[in-house]
Amino acid sequence: MRIGLILTGAAVAAPARKLLTTRATGDCTGASLDKLNAGDTCTSPWEKLRTALLPTQAAVGYAWVERQRQQHFSSKKDASKWFGKNSIPAVMAPGGRLYLTDNHHHMSAVEYTGDDDIWGLDITVSLVCDLRDVSSMDDFWAQMQQRKYVYLYAPGAAPFDPPAVITPGQLPVSWSPAEGGFADDVWRALAAFSSHQSEDDTRC
Repeated sequence: MRIGLILTGAAVAAPARKLLTTRATGDCTGASLDKLNAGDTCTSPWEKLRTALLPTQAAVGYAWVERQRQQHFSSKKDASKWFGKNSIPAVMAPGGRLYLTDNHHHMSAVEYTGDDDIWGLDITVSLVCDLRDVSSMDDFWAQMQQRKYVYLYAPGAAPFDPPAVITPGQLPVSWSPAEGGFADDVWRALAAFSSHQSEDDTRC
């Protein structure tokens, strides 16, 4: 059992997509990925995906990540249930890389559990776009921006500063904050908590 990080900071996570019937299923890493195309799915455990799957945004709300950990990934049983009902979307990039386009808070929560049992569970990845044949990484990022698959903004230097524009080279290279991972965006957490607040039980 690794020691996970308890997050008290803050972030908005879109609902995870449900599993869809697709043409093929294989491993998300190595030679198996070469045989897959856009529209296919692949499965790999987080212990593999955490180095093969890269983020497309610079920050998450730590408090919302912690909420996802509590709700969905506090045990192997809960994590297995979530992984069995949901898939995560990714774009195929040159060099056998995958870029996650949504569910950064969920995957951050998986990372922060530090739990070998959870990290060993299979996660289904939906391959939403194949950009492996672009001429260069500059072309790759241009297409990612055109297709709105990347969010090139980071929190401002002070709490009330507007978001700062960043380059693709400034995106996180790791899912661990200690290894150059996500910054904390308290506004994303605030938006996530407020958008998931139900008033049905308190109103006539």
